[in-house]
Amino acid sequence: MKMFGDLLQLSEKLHRERDHVSDVVRQEFADKLVATEEESKRVKQEMAELKSRHKIEIERMKQEVEVVNKSKQEEMDAVHARSVRQEIVLICRKRLSQVSTSVKVIGCL
Repeated sequence: MKMFGDLLQLSEKLHRERDHVSDVVRQEFADKLVATEEESKRVKQEMAELKSRHKIEIERMKQEVEVVNKSKQEEMDAVHARSVRQEIVLICRKRLSQVSTSVKVIGCL
């Protein structure tokens, strides 16, 4: 009978230890779950901040590109205007040369 009592006592002790281990494992799991949720929130917040920064940077770069394109277009317009003026001057000189030659020919008659 003593042996049965010892076995019963040992069985109860092992059950209590097992229950304690289960509680410890549950608590560790809960702690890790909370830590993982906090990390997830932190990462989501960082991602939102990065997206916001990148959006602002993209908008700034777009504005810079627009300024550069506008400047280049103004330069191209100025070059085109100079080119047209030079062409007009050349045409006028050619006509004047023709008129001058005609006047010389008429003057010889």
